[in-house]
Amino acid sequence: MKYSLINIFKTFNLKDDIKFNKKNKKLFSGVNTLDKSNINEISFFHNLKYLNDLKKTNAGACFINKKYSKFVPSTCMPIYTNNPYKYFIYTLNFFNPKRISTGKISQNSIVSKNAKLGKNVEIQDGVIIKDGVKIKENSIISSNTVIGQDVTISSNVFIDENCSIFNCNIGKNTKIQSGVSIGSSGFGFAIDELQNINMSHLGKVLIGKDVVIGNNSAIARGSLDDTIISDNVRIDNLVHISHNVKIGKNTIIAGQSGIAGSTTIGKNVIMGGQVGISGHLKIGNNVKIAAKSGIIKNIKNNSTVGGYPAVNIKDWHRATIKLYLNTRNEIRKK
Repeated sequence: MKYSLINIFKTFNLKDDIKFNKKNKKLFSGVNTLDKSNINEISFFHNLKYLNDLKKTNAGACFINKKYSKFVPSTCMPIYTNNPYKYFIYTLNFFNPKRISTGKISQNSIVSKNAKLGKNVEIQDGVIIKDGVKIKENSIISSNTVIGQDVTISSNVFIDENCSIFNCNIGKNTKIQSGVSIGSSGFGFAIDELQNINMSHLGKVLIGKDVVIGNNSAIARGSLDDTIISDNVRIDNLVHISHNVKIGKNTIIAGQSGIAGSTTIGKNVIMGGQVGISGHLKIGNNVKIAAKSGIIKNIKNNSTVGGYPAVNIKDWHRATIKLYLNTRNEIRKK
């Protein structure tokens, strides 16, 4: 099915963020990259690395900052915006909306008589839902997932296959991808000369709304307090979040990162891949952490850090360059 730009953008609830020729009634069938688009597709340009692709694109329209308009082919209609990637994603989602619940409960699932399911909840094959679970309307629980006792799941939540969900509350519009484990006991024990004494964990995992948790990530329940994942957090694949960790709104955590117990992460933090953060630390708001960094002390608001142990990103770059030059000079002496 094809749509005009006006009909597409009506769904975005826009103000004056986009400028384009509204007299052009051309219809579009989808989106694509600059180099693969055809005349019926919409693309975007936001990185000078792709300037040659822009110059040669066959796209029928392109989200672009106006300062690059001279590079747009005459066959491509420019859509001016200061955030091309953002509006490209909106458009992509328009053509590829998220799946809607069928409302069917599989005969090959096990649902406790004491569980409460809202309207239009979909339960797929092999799902196990235990006593006291509450699932609100339009949520989807995919195959072979286990929902433990007294878990609360809000509306429009999607939980993918083979997940283990215990001791938690999940906010609306949250997406949990395959293989995720939430609410198991954390890595807490006392050490003496004879044995390691495990600690029973009594807390929960509290997950806000509009959160995304990537494949095969693990989030431990709190020991006495709760583990908290705030609204609009994005957690990539293979991330480990330990007991009592608190993550602020809009934080982004890239793959293979780990956060040790009782650490607090502020709002709007961006963590690169394979970052490790020690326990009982405070990471401020708006902090950026370079990939593969190790954090062993508190980080102030608005800092950008990298390396191990992590320091100001400029200091880390200087130290790296100095080490390289010293090593090169030593090799040349030999």
